[in-house]
Amino acid sequence: MILIPNFYYRILRDTGFALEGITFLFKEIFLSALRVSWQVISWRPVLNSGIVRIHTELATNLEQTIQGNCITLTPGTMTLDARPDIKPGTMFIHFLNIKNMGEEVYAIEEGFERRIRRFNREFRYAAVGLGLILAAVLSVLARIPGPAAVSGAVDGACDFSIGVLFAGIMLLFIRLVLGPTMPDRVLAGSTISAGVGFIAMILALQTGQKDLLLVPFVLYNVNWYVTCAFAQYMLHGRVFT
Repeated sequence: MILIPNFYYRILRDTGFALEGITFLFKEIFLSALRVSWQVISWRPVLNSGIVRIHTELATNLEQTIQGNCITLTPGTMTLDARPDIKPGTMFIHFLNIKNMGEEVYAIEEGFERRIRRFNREFRYAAVGLGLILAAVLSVLARIPGPAAVSGAVDGACDFSIGVLFAGIMLLFIRLVLGPTMPDRVLAGSTISAGVGFIAMILALQTGQKDLLLVPFVLYNVNWYVTCAFAQYMLHGRVFT
């Protein structure tokens, strides 16, 4: 039997917790993206969007901020507001489809909250482990052959990604024109801006023109404010309170 000192054991354990939490977030993003994509390309999408108030048990502002950003990163949900003046931990979340709200709330409460609380409690040890993993990855990347040896594969992957994104944007333009409702058009326009931003980032990687990185930065900021303004209008009947 091999005995591991407590310090190293906690690094291994908490790094595993952190990696499991990151994997859970990416899994939720992937599955939600598939559901939202299907709604976008469906000829007659069945949507029942709405704004729901939830209560989180996370105690600190840092934990609540991390949770709010995780919710917004997951397609189909967006954190609109935090209202501790109503009750500590109160958040207003926009759901693209309230029909699946039970599953989404369960994922928020049993998925994000538990993992964020555990990660924040053991952050020091997890940070050490993640730092060691990052150092190992950078060491491996430093041994990879130079750009000339992999430029062809990278260019091919970039061209393929741009083609897929462009095809998606064309489908979204159809949704933007046909609707049939205003929320459908807002969602299509928001997703188009995200797709254009991704294309700009891929072109920046492919051509080395760093100025192209300003395009997604501007688009995502404008997209955020426009979407929040629309949600505010739908919730209160006006943009400014």
